[in-house]
Formats: sequence, C-alpha cells, structure tokens
Amino acid sequence: MVSPVDQKLAGPHGPVAIYRYRLSRADALAYFELSRELTGWEKFQYVIAIFAAGMLIGVLPTDWTPLAWWSAAAGIVFLTIVLALGWMNFRIRRQAAALSLPVGDVTLEEWGDHLSERAASGDRFIAYEMIGQVIETPGRVFVRVDDTPLIVPAAAFADLADMTAFARRIDELSSRSQA
Repeated sequence: MVSPVDQKLAGPHGPVAIYRYRLSRADALAYFELSRELTGWEKFQYVIAIFAAGMLIGVLPTDWTPLAWWSAAAGIVFLTIVLALGWMNFRIRRQAAALSLPVGDVTLEEWGDHLSERAASGDRFIAYEMIGQVIETPGRVFVRVDDTPLIVPAAAFADLADMTAFARRIDELSSRSQA
C-alpha cells in the first residue's frame, strides 16, 4: 500500500510503490520451513539413518519371540524417524538463526527495473533478473535472491489482494527480465 506521503515520493521519477515493515526471526523460520527439494547432502544423511536402522534391526537376536522381535524392529524404525525429524527441525532452526535479516524498520521501494530495500543495517539493490523465485504464502511474500531472500510480511500491504498483486507483478517482471 502506498500512503499519501509515499504517493508524493513515488512521482513520475520515483518508485512505483513503497512498503514499510519490520522482520523477526519468525519470518526467517517461515522461509526455511518452505517445502523444497532436499540437497544431495541431506539425502545422504537420511540414507545413513535408514542404513543404521537396518543394521540395528539386523543384529537383533533371532531367538526372541516374533512379537518381541517385531516390536523391537518397530521401535528402532520409530526412533529413527523421530531422530530424523528432530535433526531436520534443528537444522531448519539453525539456518533461520544464521540468516542475516534487515535490522529495525525496513523500507522496500518497487521501481520499474529493481527493488530497493533500505534498513538500519544497510541497503540492498535487487535487479529483477537476479530473482530466482517469488513465493506467496498467506503471511508473507518470499523473493529468492542468491543466498539471502527478500521477505515481505503481510503487514506491509493494505490487504491480501495488494500482497497477491505485488507477488504476481514481481514474478512477471523477473520472468520478463530473464527472457
């Protein structure tokens, strides 16, 4: 949403729109919780976990009753799943904590050929051709740019329609500039 003060700034030679917001660690965590394809290293870690569970099941005594053996095997599989999910959660939280977020109040200016993010921690210029992906969720718009995403919370927009229009516009401008 462009406020009346911002509308004056966004004249014919100014930004198309100006958004103001603050970010928190919850925003970084939401970014890393987005579904994505696992990396090769992550897949390898899960294969090792499955291998370890199989090895443990393989060394269970064969003289146990079938109920005891299957119960122990199910327990090992269950423990492996719990540990894998715990490791995934730990990894996601560690990545979110390490993400460098803009400090304090953030001003995002949308220009015809780029986005400009200004905060107390510094300024960032994002040309549309640098954008890898635009993801809209109910609470945020994520713009994947190199290693540091641009995160715009829903509070920056007048309403959901404004947020959706922003996401679609940036996605289209990004696609056009890369063609």
